[in-house]
Amino acid sequence: MWRVGLFSFLVIFLNLAAWEVGRHGYLSHFEQFTTNVAAWVICLFGIEASVSGTIILLPKETWLVNTECTALFVMIIFASFVLVYPARLREKVVALTVGVPLIFSVNILRFLVLAWLYQSWAPYATLFHDYIWQVFFIILVVLFWLIWVEKVVECERKAIIRS
Repeated sequence: MWRVGLFSFLVIFLNLAAWEVGRHGYLSHFEQFTTNVAAWVICLFGIEASVSGTIILLPKETWLVNTECTALFVMIIFASFVLVYPARLREKVVALTVGVPLIFSVNILRFLVLAWLYQSWAPYATLFHDYIWQVFFIILVVLFWLIWVEKVVECERKAIIRS
């Protein structure tokens, strides 16, 4: 039960820390990086996109990429799951070094899908942005965490028991 409390504390503390750091502009480099990568991928798939600061200019839409658009808060939830789970440090490092970049990559995929939706099915784009992707990210975090527990932590424990 104490792990639930620790998880809750970590999520709240890290979100507040990110909010405070972002409020002072210290996350602007991450926002800029996310903007540049997203626009590059969108262009790679044949949709016209240009960047001005942390703004992505599309043919039918203009996006301001802020901290909420970077998936940082999703990464915080995933990291909190990993940090409170009873596993060895090495296993936690594996989860974070694989999981966080995967979450970032899925977020870039989100930008691409939304750009395509705005271009092809604009009425559905807001639905996807506001609801579908939010639910998808929740499921994704739980799925990544469960895969990590099953494939890394449990395999490691079985290997220790066998030796």
